[in-house]
Amino acid sequence: MDYPVTEHYHAVVLPIKGRFFGSVNGPGFTEAVDRLREEGKRNLVLDLSKAKLMDSSGIGVLIETAKTLRDEGGDIRLSGMEDQMRNLFLMTKLLGPVFQSFANVDEAVASYAPGAEANASDD
Repeated sequence: MDYPVTEHYHAVVLPIKGRFFGSVNGPGFTEAVDRLREEGKRNLVLDLSKAKLMDSSGIGVLIETAKTLRDEGGDIRLSGMEDQMRNLFLMTKLLGPVFQSFANVDEAVASYAPGAEANASDD
């Protein structure tokens, strides 16, 4: 899976499309995030609007990425989740305590602006 990056003033957006399995997609995703970190980009928005399925190892990759970014003063935010994907994160109790979710990429990017209050939709 290719990870085309869209840069915004306060964050970088990575889209996740189709299926995201940690054992298959994790290494490429981690490599893409590592390149961003090397460039000093540590605020990440994952656009999940086209994601269809994620397994537990895929979630594990996202948790590890969040930990790495937070240890370096950054963060990861989720955006555009369809109901099935949102339910996965709700059932695993990751929305709120671990990840903030936003309705769309623009809201997630705006949440990184200095002085912005992160008003996530953490159902």
